[in-house]
Amino acid sequence: RKAITIKTKCDFCGKVIFKRKYLYDLCEKHFCNNKCYVGYKRMRKKNREKELTRGKLSRLYLKEKKSCREIGDKFGFRQGERVRQLLYRYSIPIRTKSERMLLVQHKNKKRGLTEKVLTRLYLKENKNTYDISRKFGFATVGPIISLLRRYNIPIRSNSEAKLLRSR
Repeated sequence: RKAITIKTKCDFCGKVIFKRKYLYDLCEKHFCNNKCYVGYKRMRKKNREKELTRGKLSRLYLKEKKSCREIGDKFGFRQGERVRQLLYRYSIPIRTKSERMLLVQHKNKKRGLTEKVLTRLYLKENKNTYDISRKFGFATVGPIISLLRRYNIPIRSNSEAKLLRSR
Protein backbone atom coordinates (compact mmCIF):
# COMPACT_ATOMS: atom_id res chain seq x y z
CA ARG A 1 0.00 0.00 0.00
CA LYS A 2 1.47 3.35 -1.06
CA ALA A 3 1.27 6.42 1.17
CA ILE A 4 -0.60 9.41 -0.27
CA THR A 5 1.68 12.41 -0.81
CA ILE A 6 0.77 16.01 -1.52
CA LYS A 7 2.88 18.44 -3.54
CA THR A 8 3.29 21.83 -1.82
CA LYS A 9 5.80 24.66 -1.38
CA CYS A 10 8.02 25.50 1.58
CA ASP A 11 6.50 28.53 3.35
CA PHE A 12 9.94 30.06 3.88
CA CYS A 13 12.04 29.47 0.75
CA GLY A 14 9.38 28.45 -1.79
CA LYS A 15 11.03 25.15 -2.72
CA VAL A 16 8.64 22.43 -3.97
CA ILE A 17 8.29 19.62 -1.42
CA PHE A 18 6.24 16.46 -1.07
CA LYS A 19 4.47 15.77 2.22
CA ARG A 20 2.53 12.75 3.36
CA LYS A 21 -1.16 13.58 3.56
CA TYR A 22 -1.49 12.99 7.31
CA LEU A 23 1.49 15.34 7.96
CA TYR A 24 0.11 17.91 5.53
CA ASP A 25 -3.25 17.90 7.33
CA LEU A 26 -1.56 18.10 10.73
CA CYS A 27 0.34 21.38 10.13
CA GLU A 28 -0.68 24.83 8.92
CA LYS A 29 2.82 25.76 7.69
CA HIS A 30 5.14 23.48 5.72
CA PHE A 31 8.94 23.64 5.57
CA CYS A 32 11.50 21.70 3.55
CA ASN A 33 13.90 21.40 6.51
CA ASN A 34 14.57 22.63 10.05
CA LYS A 35 16.71 25.52 8.77
CA CYS A 36 13.71 27.00 6.95
CA TYR A 37 11.51 26.50 10.03
CA VAL A 38 13.99 28.37 12.26
CA GLY A 39 14.38 31.13 9.66
CA TYR A 40 10.61 31.54 9.48
CA LYS A 41 10.34 31.81 13.28
CA ARG A 42 13.09 34.47 13.38
CA MET A 43 11.40 36.44 10.62
CA ARG A 44 8.06 36.35 12.51
CA LYS A 45 9.76 37.50 15.72
CA LYS A 46 11.38 40.48 13.97
CA ASN A 47 8.06 41.42 12.37
CA ARG A 48 6.30 41.34 15.75
CA GLU A 49 8.92 43.65 17.22
CA LYS A 50 8.58 46.02 14.24
CA GLU A 51 4.82 46.17 14.86
CA LEU A 52 5.40 47.14 18.49
CA THR A 53 6.96 50.56 17.95
CA ARG A 54 8.04 52.89 20.73
CA GLY A 55 4.91 55.02 20.28
CA LYS A 56 2.55 52.04 20.37
CA LEU A 57 4.28 50.53 23.39
CA SER A 58 4.25 53.86 25.21
CA ARG A 59 0.55 54.38 24.49
CA LEU A 60 -0.44 50.86 25.60
CA TYR A 61 1.75 50.80 28.71
CA LEU A 62 1.54 54.40 29.97
CA LYS A 63 -1.77 55.76 28.70
CA GLU A 64 -3.95 52.64 28.52
CA LYS A 65 -2.26 51.14 31.63
CA LYS A 66 -1.91 47.67 30.05
CA SER A 67 0.37 45.16 31.76
CA CYS A 68 3.43 43.68 30.04
CA ARG A 69 1.65 40.34 29.84
CA GLU A 70 -1.45 41.88 28.21
CA ILE A 71 0.72 43.65 25.62
CA GLY A 72 2.72 40.47 25.05
CA ASP A 73 -0.46 38.47 24.46
CA LYS A 74 -1.70 41.03 21.97
CA PHE A 75 1.51 40.92 19.91
CA GLY A 76 2.21 37.19 20.21
CA PHE A 77 5.10 37.23 22.70
CA ARG A 78 5.31 34.51 25.31
CA GLN A 79 4.53 36.15 28.64
CA GLY A 80 5.68 39.72 29.22
CA GLU A 81 9.45 39.37 29.44
CA ARG A 82 10.16 40.55 25.88
CA VAL A 83 7.85 43.53 26.40
CA ARG A 84 9.82 44.47 29.53
CA GLN A 85 13.05 44.30 27.51
CA LEU A 86 11.53 46.61 24.90
CA LEU A 87 10.45 49.04 27.64
CA TYR A 88 14.08 49.21 28.81
CA ARG A 89 15.35 49.59 25.24
CA TYR A 90 12.94 52.47 24.51
CA SER A 91 13.64 54.09 27.93
CA ILE A 92 9.99 53.94 28.95
CA PRO A 93 9.70 54.16 32.75
CA ILE A 94 8.65 50.85 34.30
CA ARG A 95 6.02 50.82 37.03
CA THR A 96 7.06 50.16 40.60
CA LYS A 97 5.54 47.28 42.54
CA SER A 98 3.21 49.62 44.44
CA GLU A 99 1.98 51.16 41.16
CA ARG A 100 1.31 47.68 39.78
CA MET A 101 -0.64 46.74 42.91
CA LEU A 102 -2.76 49.90 42.66
CA LEU A 103 -3.56 49.06 39.03
CA VAL A 104 -4.60 45.53 40.01
CA GLN A 105 -6.86 46.93 42.73
CA HIS A 106 -8.37 49.38 40.25
CA LYS A 107 -9.01 46.57 37.72
CA ASN A 108 -10.61 44.46 40.44
CA LYS A 109 -12.94 47.34 41.35
CA LYS A 110 -13.85 47.72 37.68
CA ARG A 111 -14.73 44.02 37.63
CA GLY A 112 -16.92 44.58 40.67
CA LEU A 113 -14.69 42.54 42.97
CA THR A 114 -14.67 44.55 46.19
CA GLU A 115 -14.11 43.37 49.76
CA LYS A 116 -17.84 43.46 50.41
CA VAL A 117 -18.67 41.35 47.33
CA LEU A 118 -15.92 38.85 48.05
CA THR A 119 -17.03 38.46 51.67
CA ARG A 120 -20.64 37.89 50.58
CA LEU A 121 -19.74 35.30 47.93
CA TYR A 122 -17.16 33.41 49.98
CA LEU A 123 -18.62 33.49 53.50
CA LYS A 124 -22.37 34.00 53.13
CA GLU A 125 -23.09 32.19 49.83
CA ASN A 126 -20.32 29.59 50.49
CA LYS A 127 -18.92 29.83 46.95
CA ASN A 128 -15.50 28.28 46.44
CA THR A 129 -12.48 30.17 45.11
CA TYR A 130 -12.69 28.40 41.74
CA ASP A 131 -16.28 29.56 41.12
CA ILE A 132 -15.47 33.11 42.21
CA SER A 133 -12.39 33.26 39.96
CA ARG A 134 -14.43 32.05 36.95
CA LYS A 135 -17.20 34.54 37.68
CA PHE A 136 -14.78 37.47 37.59
CA GLY A 137 -12.75 36.25 34.61
CA PHE A 138 -9.55 35.04 36.29
CA ALA A 139 -7.69 32.08 34.78
CA THR A 140 -6.62 30.73 38.18
CA VAL A 141 -7.69 30.94 41.83
CA GLY A 142 -4.45 32.69 42.86
CA PRO A 143 -5.77 36.28 42.67
CA ILE A 144 -8.87 35.35 44.70
CA ILE A 145 -6.78 33.74 47.44
CA SER A 146 -4.50 36.81 47.50
CA LEU A 147 -7.53 39.07 47.91
CA LEU A 148 -8.94 36.89 50.68
CA ARG A 149 -5.64 37.24 52.54
CA ARG A 150 -5.43 40.99 51.90
CA TYR A 151 -8.96 41.55 53.23
CA ASN A 152 -8.32 39.19 56.21
CA ILE A 153 -11.16 36.88 55.19
CA PRO A 154 -10.58 33.47 56.81
CA ILE A 155 -9.66 30.88 54.17
CA ARG A 156 -11.33 27.48 54.48
CA SER A 157 -9.22 24.40 55.10
CA ASN A 158 -9.38 21.54 52.59
CA SER A 159 -11.59 19.52 54.91
CA GLU A 160 -14.05 22.43 55.29
CA ALA A 161 -14.13 22.89 51.51
CA LYS A 162 -14.85 19.17 50.99
CA LEU A 163 -17.72 19.33 53.48
CA LEU A 164 -19.27 22.25 51.60
CA ARG A 165 -18.88 20.45 48.24
CA SER A 166 -20.65 17.35 49.52
CA ARG A 167 -23.77 19.30 50.60
